[in-house]
Amino acid sequence: MAILCVKQKLVTISLDITLSFMAFFYEVWMKKALAQASEAASYGEVPVGAIIVRDDEIIGRGSNRPITSKDPTAHAEIVAIRDAALKEGNYRLPGTTL
Repeated sequence: MAILCVKQKLVTISLDITLSFMAFFYEVWMKKALAQASEAASYGEVPVGAIIVRDDEIIGRGSNRPITSKDPTAHAEIVAIRDAALKEGNYRLPGTTL
């Protein structure tokens, strides 16, 4: 019975550490997306930003640009997807997070 409790405690601690680690990186990525939003705002656009991450590396960035580019599809998410696809040389972006 004591061994089971110890194992459960270790699993809980391990899960807590993993979740804390993930939360740290989500906060890092969110700050990068907010920087893109600030860029959009500086151009008079609605302040929305987006990034695409794969394996803890940013492979695409985008900020809202429909007003300045006169392109109704130039939303931050679409701009980030286009940026990532161009950098990857492929329209498919498996294993990524927007």
